[in-house]
Amino acid sequence: MRVQFLVDYRGKLTRENYYVTGQVAEFEPAIAQALIGEGRAVAFAEPEPEITPALPKPARRKVSGGTL
Repeated sequence: MRVQFLVDYRGKLTRENYYVTGQVAEFEPAIAQALIGEGRAVAFAEPEPEITPALPKPARRKVSGGTL
């Protein structure tokens, strides 16, 4: 489960690895729930990618070979 840290944290739950505020990390669900329960992190959900519709190709204009 992915979590985002709300505070700088180093402790037994992260095996003494140091995480800074705002950092996103993946943990086993039980560890993630413990971090969330202690108020040190929140569940992190990937933002939905923004889908932009493709623009149609412009129509090609036929050019006559005449002179001006």
